[in-house]
Amino acid sequence: MVGSIKNRAVGSHNFTLPTHNDIAGVTQVTPGALQTIAQGAIEEVPGVYAMRGSLTDSFSKVFGAKMFGSGVELSQDEEGLVIDAFVFLDYGVTVPRVALAVQQAVIGRLKNQTGLTVSQVNVEVSGIVPVKDNHQVDPNHLFDEAEVSE
Repeated sequence: MVGSIKNRAVGSHNFTLPTHNDIAGVTQVTPGALQTIAQGAIEEVPGVYAMRGSLTDSFSKVFGAKMFGSGVELSQDEEGLVIDAFVFLDYGVTVPRVALAVQQAVIGRLKNQTGLTVSQVNVEVSGIVPVKDNHQVDPNHLFDEAEVSE
């Protein structure tokens, strides 16, 4: 952030949701619930291959590596929530367009589901996932197209 506004890590405190009625009481959500809402929005954006946490979970299962953390981190400034999204994108997408779609999806989903104000959505592209070659070898037909030279 520019200026004297400092981001404050969210930690474990809950967020009180705005209400528009006269009923006594409050509704609170945990940072984990907000992360889940943001992740769901991001994963639905075309061009997003995976979130940082979901892809590194797969690697850690295979290689025993330590996870790098969630694909969404929360902090708060004077204007509202600050969301940092860590994504892997499909090869060939237009990065700025996908990043803008991620920002719009997160802001819209959190506003619709919680009423909270999101002041920033920062998108970090952690990687580009290349197109997978679908060429598969059929062991029953290894030499069907091969010519045998004598």
